[in-house]
Amino acid sequence: MPYYTFIDKTTGEEFEHMLSISEREVFIQKNPHLTQKLTTPAIGDPVRQGITKTPDGFQQLLNNARTKNKDSTIQSRY
Repeated sequence: MPYYTFIDKTTGEEFEHMLSISEREVFIQKNPHLTQKLTTPAIGDPVRQGITKTPDGFQQLLNNARTKNKDSTIQSRY
């Protein structure tokens, strides 16, 4: 689900909510004192989800794909 940035018209506070499109519509209707800030949507942002690096198993998968395909341009940490 994407993150949406909202601004409180009364306080000027800026904050984010993770909502589906239909939830966003309901949220905007229930909170007329808020306005949505136009930004690029952050869909599945790894930093916001707490993921800072790929798991070692995924790196091994990339390494196997690279070694089994001579012309591969896949890069891995190994």
